[in-house]
Amino acid sequence: HSASVGRCVAQGKQLVLSFGQDSWANLSGRQLAALAQLGAVATGEWNKDVTHVIASGLRRSERLMCAICQGQHIVTLRWVLASLEAQCWADEDAHALRDERAEVHLAATLRGATRQAAERVV
Repeated sequence: HSASVGRCVAQGKQLVLSFGQDSWANLSGRQLAALAQLGAVATGEWNKDVTHVIASGLRRSERLMCAICQGQHIVTLRWVLASLEAQCWADEDAHALRDERAEVHLAATLRGATRQAAERVV
C-alpha cells in the first residue's frame, strides 16, 4: 500500500455506494468491476441499504439529504479511487466531502451533521 492510501477500514462488510451522475462518468467499467470485487454494490439512487454517498459538492439532492439524516458517509470520488488503489476500503474521514462555501452559508458542517445524526439513528 502506498503512503497516500492510508489505512483500510470496514473490511468484510458489504458497502452500498450511491453515485451521482458526475461521479459515474469518471469511473471506467474496469473500476466498477473492481468495486464489485471489493464487495460493493453501486447504485445511482438512494435506498435504505446505502452506506456511502459519493458526491462532488454539497447540493440539495435526495441522496445527500437522506445520507445526512441517516448519518451515512458522504465522501468524494477520491475515496473510491484510494480504495481501488489499496484494494481495500480507505478511511472515509480522510476523504469526507467538504464544501466550505456551502457550510458557511448553512452555518453547519457536513461532518458534524452526519455524526450527530448517526448518534441518533436506531
